[in-house]
Amino acid sequence: MTKLEIIKEAVNRYLMEQFGYKKNIAEYCRYSTNLQALTKKIDLYLRFIDDTQILKNPTIIIARIEFKEQQKGHGKRLLAFLCTLADEHGFSFIEMEGCTKNGAAFSEAFGFYPTGSQRLHWRTSVDDLKTALAKH
Repeated sequence: MTKLEIIKEAVNRYLMEQFGYKKNIAEYCRYSTNLQALTKKIDLYLRFIDDTQILKNPTIIIARIEFKEQQKGHGKRLLAFLCTLADEHGFSFIEMEGCTKNGAAFSEAFGFYPTGSQRLHWRTSVDDLKTALAKH
């Protein structure tokens, strides 16, 4: 199995455990490293950038995240899961991409810092995120 197939299996196991799904819902978009899970309960779109020619450090990018039920800890648990996944597969950063006002507040609460002047993209190291998660 390839690294991306192992990651997809782990994400599907996580979603089944957290949301009670009976089958895999996360799939890679055609010919890419973009993993999407879209249901009535969750809208999740992740990118796994392992190529240091694209980004300086291997990075997991949360391109879209939305939970039907909010303020239930889903976001915090997802971040903790992504830290574990990052450790297992050699990713050193996690980014939030295209953040709304609520997304920016969520990112900031967990120690992400803005990477652009418009505060749409937020970034943190996996180690810093683990520290922030331990405080919440």
